[in-house]
Amino acid sequence: MKLLYWCLLGSCIAGYAQQPSFSAPSRAASSLDTQDRKVMQRSSPRTVDRMDRGDPLTLNDVIKLSQSGINDDHIIQYMQSTKSSYHLSQTQIRRLQDAGVSQRVIDFMINSDQF
Repeated sequence: MKLLYWCLLGSCIAGYAQQPSFSAPSRAASSLDTQDRKVMQRSSPRTVDRMDRGDPLTLNDVIKLSQSGINDDHIIQYMQSTKSSYHLSQTQIRRLQDAGVSQRVIDFMINSDQF
């Protein structure tokens, strides 16, 4: 009887752990307003999909967000919400700078492992 109890308890816990998390879209919604979302959906639907899933932003995503005119605060807020950590090389930093990403966003990315 005890074995059956523990097996059932283990199954319940395992089933609960596999439940999908639905918090990712609300994270994205809080970092992109309706207008920004429309702009990004047209220019980079993959970035919006990634944000909806709550995935960390890639360098290309950061560049696309920045070039689309998304506010630095929104980009940083999203990176904070995903607890993203970036280990940027000098080449990657230069690439972000050349693409027009603000120094504020780049500095946040450089220091992201401290948060």
